[in-house]
Amino acid sequence: MNQERRAVITGYPGLRYPLTVISIDHEPGKEVHRFQPVFTFKFIGTAVESQDDGEDKEVPRIFVETFDSPVEGTDCSWHIKEGDVIADATTELFSVIEPCSHEVQYAGMCANCGKDLTQGDYLGNADVFRATVAMSHDTLGLTVSHGEAARLERETTKRLVQTSKLSLIVDLDQCVIQTTVDPTVGEWLKDPTNPNHAVLHDVQQFRIAEEGPNAPVYYVKPRPGLAQFFNTICKRYEMHIYTMGTKPYARKVASVIDPDGSIFGSRILSRDENGSNTQKSVQRLFPVETNMVVIMDDRGDVWQWSPNLIKVNPFEFFVGIGDINSSFLPKLSDKPLPPAIPEPKISEAPATTDAETASTLVSNVVVDDAETMAAQADAQTATLEAQVEERPLAKQQEALTATGETADSREGLLQADDNELYHLERTLKRLHENFYKSYNAKIGEVTKDRNLAKLKDSKPRRRSRGAAADVKVILPEMKRIVLQDVVILFSGLIRSDRDPRREWQGQLAVQFGARVLDSKSKELPTHIIVGPDITPTNLTEKAKMHKRYPWIKVVYLKWLTESTSRFERLNEQAYQVDKNAPHVPRPIDHKKTTTEDGQSDTESILTDNGFTDRLIDETSKTMDWHDMEGEIQDFLGDVSDDATTEASDDSDSSVGSQSSTRRRPTRAAHKRLRSQDSSDVESGDGGADLLRSPLSKRRNMARQRRSGLAHSVRAGSSSPASERDSVDGAGQARAGTGRESPSPADSVPERRKSVGSLDTRAAADDDAKGDPEPSESGSDMDDFANELELQLEQ
Repeated sequence: MNQERRAVITGYPGLRYPLTVISIDHEPGKEVHRFQPVFTFKFIGTAVESQDDGEDKEVPRIFVETFDSPVEGTDCSWHIKEGDVIADATTELFSVIEPCSHEVQYAGMCANCGKDLTQGDYLGNADVFRATVAMSHDTLGLTVSHGEAARLERETTKRLVQTSKLSLIVDLDQCVIQTTVDPTVGEWLKDPTNPNHAVLHDVQQFRIAEEGPNAPVYYVKPRPGLAQFFNTICKRYEMHIYTMGTKPYARKVASVIDPDGSIFGSRILSRDENGSNTQKSVQRLFPVETNMVVIMDDRGDVWQWSPNLIKVNPFEFFVGIGDINSSFLPKLSDKPLPPAIPEPKISEAPATTDAETASTLVSNVVVDDAETMAAQADAQTATLEAQVEERPLAKQQEALTATGETADSREGLLQADDNELYHLERTLKRLHENFYKSYNAKIGEVTKDRNLAKLKDSKPRRRSRGAAADVKVILPEMKRIVLQDVVILFSGLIRSDRDPRREWQGQLAVQFGARVLDSKSKELPTHIIVGPDITPTNLTEKAKMHKRYPWIKVVYLKWLTESTSRFERLNEQAYQVDKNAPHVPRPIDHKKTTTEDGQSDTESILTDNGFTDRLIDETSKTMDWHDMEGEIQDFLGDVSDDATTEASDDSDSSVGSQSSTRRRPTRAAHKRLRSQDSSDVESGDGGADLLRSPLSKRRNMARQRRSGLAHSVRAGSSSPASERDSVDGAGQARAGTGRESPSPADSVPERRKSVGSLDTRAAADDDAKGDPEPSESGSDMDDFANELELQLEQ
């Protein structure tokens, strides 16, 4: 394979810039050997000199050195000349045609020319640093350059687009299978009378030869529906295995779930090639472009909650066993989320002082130190040995059987009722559809740009085929709409000294659009999420908040995990701690609700339950309660003012002028009026109505208010008097206009229009004319007003 290319040489990062070129020491067009001096330069540095007083002192000096070519090649072409100043290491110096660019290497040796690349120059530069990207599933030793990695991924992208597929990274343990080494499973498999025998029909077993003659037997249970899931998804995704298990373990499991190799082939990446037992990186398999990559895993923390991730609920078939290949990882409920690790930028590795081995030169892999990985492997071995000796499944089955009345009523410990893959399949189909819908739309834009460019005789905008659509944009958008408008407060799940938004529960909720409150928040939540041990009789202090605010839902964590795994907000009723709790809709503006003593609902409940004693003091420092009360009163006062305005528009001029003098007091006036003595208010003419609070005004209006129909008329009981009164009531609005009142027949439409109006002034005029007593509808309104007043006073 011809690997010749023109390589452009730039300066070394370790030189003392700026440099001034003194002479060009190699003729252009000639062959250049590696480490050959090609030009001479000078720079200003410092030197230590002894002074007359015997002390050493740094003084500036001009130094002259030569620049040695880091590569070999032919047809040398210079980009600098004598007298030029080289500002920094990015300046292009010269270029040559290299016989081999060493873009593919294995264990420090070029895979094309076979040259040993570990030898470095006096500055530590070596050709082994040219290929630092690991793309092979099988080994870390095989590396390529960034340019070669980009070329390979362009070919992969082209192949995927032609077949309308995406890439799917699949975790094994507790994602698509669960494994145990408890020998109890083998005994249950041989005993048809055991209550667990039926659900073990598809369990496969194997030993790993590399673990020696005393290796345990591994029992592997595929997740229900796995075969159907693979057969459907493989038509839309090219799948890769990425596991924390060893390579022999991964191959054995792959032979169980993919016997003919048609699903995964050789695309299997284990912890032996990953370089870390605690972290996974999408750049390990796709170092350049990740816009067509989807991840499915039961743990988000090992991926640093990548935007490409779909977190699935862990498969818990072998109860209490967990993931046998991550026993050294902290439990999710006890582990604080580490700071997000930015995606590594793939670039040529910087020079080091010594030539290093190829295994430490991989730029797209987080490599743990050997001592740490050895300790983690020992911890996992100890866990497996404990399972074999302690037989936890047998103990749990015995405890379960002891609760039964007779041996015939035994209940099996193992249950095969998991349906996670059904919901995951739907999500992956939606994601695939959304991706290619976006892709086709943007490709259409590219075609349009090209056609316009041809008409304009200009170059079209250059766009990458892979950048036409991006999973990292589409998938987060699908997540955010699931729990929008949900405000979550965790109780009993996260320690109070930890930020819930940095724990896996909070991170999961935030990714799906919810807002997560901490213990210091002043806002009321919509949901309080608790652990499985909480019951209606042992509620936490936070959970008791729903007794005062029944629209707050107290639900188990399972509501959150199942809603997020299904990409659908599930009905809370089945997940509530109190299954009999009535459904109470959330108030539209619950944050502004205040108690009678002026304390907000949030402050009151938090203070009552001991959330924080400083809450009201802190709020008082930042809030102007008088201004707030004035705004609320202004808002509430609009009801009575609107009613007055409606009546005054159609009344005679004297009534209109009288009402125009009754203006709503300003905020400052409210403050002054509240400070006056109550006796002064009661003694003033009209002052009581002016100084009455908006709430009192509304109560008074409710007492005096009548139905919009002045009188109720029952079938067969109409009388001329009632018709006359109805006509007068309907025509009162025209009294000041000089027009005649309509006849009873003409007033029927007017009476219909008056239904539901708040024309209290017209009702007051009827009283002045001596109208009959209010009808039955008016009595009902008075009863309603009295009942409302009693509730408000309580």
